[in-house]
Amino acid sequence: MIVWLNQTPVDFAVSLSNVDSHCGVVRNSKGDSKTRVFGIRFEKADYLHAFAILKPDDKIPQVVAANHHFKIAPTPLGSTSDQVQTWLSTQLWEAKPVRPLSGDCWLCVAEKRFDAVFAQWNGSPILIKWVGDKKDHAPVVLAGDVQKRVLPKIKESSTDSGTSSHALVSDDPWEAWIANAIPKTSVNVQPPKA
Repeated sequence: MIVWLNQTPVDFAVSLSNVDSHCGVVRNSKGDSKTRVFGIRFEKADYLHAFAILKPDDKIPQVVAANHHFKIAPTPLGSTSDQVQTWLSTQLWEAKPVRPLSGDCWLCVAEKRFDAVFAQWNGSPILIKWVGDKKDHAPVVLAGDVQKRVLPKIKESSTDSGTSSHALVSDDPWEAWIANAIPKTSVNVQPPKA
């Protein structure tokens, strides 16, 4: 899990030195030229302790495993993450908001599914729609030419006895080019008879 800090590089280095149990640094391109958004990655067991050290004035966030995703809509226009979290807590669901999908729709995560389909927010109905996991989708169908195995051509040739027999001709793509490129001569060369 990541603790995000909007600090100057010097202040971030000081914050990084205050925690020993981190698992690395995450950089983000957001922020202005003076401050950057940096994150420090932690194991789930160390996250709450590190958050209390790095952001002592902030409210400790609720730790929810993102096992299932769901959308809630229509929320009051312009709802913030804290307002959605407060509403989810009043519903007694172990869930947290992830991000807004539109002005009145939020994507949320929960550790386990709950049975509610409708809920109320300030007397207005809210629809809860579960988002399927990627593994639940149908397999990908490949489009385009399906290469078929071409069977060898068969041509008839006559033998000395006058009967015809079938001979297999190879699938050589250069066969037609060779036949057209080599000039045909009028002289017929036959092997000597024994």
